[in-house]
Amino acid sequence: MVILCSLFELVGRKTEGFVEYIIFDLMGLDLSVPDHSTVYRRVKKLKPTLCTTKCSK
Repeated sequence: MVILCSLFELVGRKTEGFVEYIIFDLMGLDLSVPDHSTVYRRVKKLKPTLCTTKCSK
């Protein structure tokens, strides 16, 4: 959801609705969409590191 939010420049609730309707409903998937507040709470806890030099495989 976070990637879609950035890609389409949507706020949390709009992204949640987008995923629920456009992706899950139109594809016929019976999945629940995580609440936007839960997703963003978890994103705050992430500490990604980017490789700035050539990364080994």
